Amino acid sequence: MPAPAQDCATPQDKEVHMRRDPGHTLIELLITLAVATTLGALALPGAHELLRNSRQSSRTTAFVVSVQLARGEALRRANPITLCASADGRRCGKDYSAGWIVFEDEDQDGDRQAQEPLLDVYATRAEGAVRSTRPRYVWRPYGRRSTNGTVTFCSPTEASRSRAVIVSYTGRPRTSDRLSGGAKLGC
Repeated sequence: MPAPAQDCATPQDKEVHMRRDPGHTLIELLITLAVATTLGALALPGAHELLRNSRQSSRTTAFVVSVQLARGEALRRANPITLCASADGRRCGKDYSAGWIVFEDEDQDGDRQAQEPLLDVYATRAEGAVRSTRPRYVWRPYGRRSTNGTVTFCSPTEASRSRAVIVSYTGRPRTSDRLSGGAKLGC
């Protein structure tokens, strides 16, 4: 009869094998939770500021896109195109902080009538004031002079983060952290 198989593992091998248990102690879990909570608390204000800056940048970019759309549509449609402040997305208003609209101004009166095509609507809930040197901007076809002006998007936290969109007489927009004469933005 063959001899029974013997266990070749030494007592030291069994001890090493038992230490490889993947479980964690309560103290290790509490330390990990404390470190994660501390890092989260430190990152939260930075994330909030990042979100505010992103909204500010998004609003400025949206205005530039609306200006470029109005400029192109004036040439394509051979009619004046108007961009004005609008709180309701249908009629012109006074405060660009709530949003703006772009429409084909068929009767050339500067105000949108119900039958005039609405080309773009931007509504915002972003923080910070928006100041404009003009109540409305008009782009005319065939290279005729457009309305120039500056729209300043004021940062709710730091004046240095405020941006201006400067619209030239040719209707081209550019962004800047200063006014067209080089002065600081007045927010």
